[in-house]
Amino acid sequence: MTVATYNIRHGSMVGTNMALLGEDIRRSGADLVGVQEIDIGTARVGGQDTLRLLASASGMPYYAFCPTIRLQGGRYGTALLSRQPFFGFEAIPYVAKGGEARAYSRAYLRLGKYRVAVFNTHLEYADTEVRTAQAAELAAAMSREPCRLLTGDFNTADFSLYTPFGMTAVNRPDNRFATFYEGGLPIDNILYTAPFRLRSCGMIESGRSDHYLLWADLSVSSSV
Repeated sequence: MTVATYNIRHGSMVGTNMALLGEDIRRSGADLVGVQEIDIGTARVGGQDTLRLLASASGMPYYAFCPTIRLQGGRYGTALLSRQPFFGFEAIPYVAKGGEARAYSRAYLRLGKYRVAVFNTHLEYADTEVRTAQAAELAAAMSREPCRLLTGDFNTADFSLYTPFGMTAVNRPDNRFATFYEGGLPIDNILYTAPFRLRSCGMIESGRSDHYLLWADLSVSSSV
């Protein structure tokens, strides 16, 4: 199973051509993608449902939107795209508030005998204290799920932010990916628990957003 995370900057760097961003997702071979900074119906994307367009271009028949703010006549937030059906999708606002409203989403996938809890987020950018509080909120919510995946733009190069999650991170000091390439910063990540094991990982360096897509090919251990 290949999992990816991609901050698409609402498609502004490709003139809101979702086909180009969908091409990046297809190149990654992703089965599941957490997307950040996506618009639905805003003026800056010409009123388009860019999530529907991105899902179609990516070959992802299942998708859901996690709105965080109202913007220019539409909504802005994050999204989950998948090749297989998921259930129980929920958008949960953070209690800790920064300069911009943030939330995380939770959904579930069936993977063989496992029920996998899938989380996606985009944490506070400017305020370290708020970002840390949001990470703590998310870690607490995730701790109740024995088998889980997390994708997101965490807006920090401080890898200690991931410690409370008790999960294995793909992007880490000994396996560093500068996904926010303009600043050379490893701020996007994919985290996982057993029964997943990392087979390979990498980036799609297309330059179609200010972030590179990060992907991870995960196997499922039958011994867990």
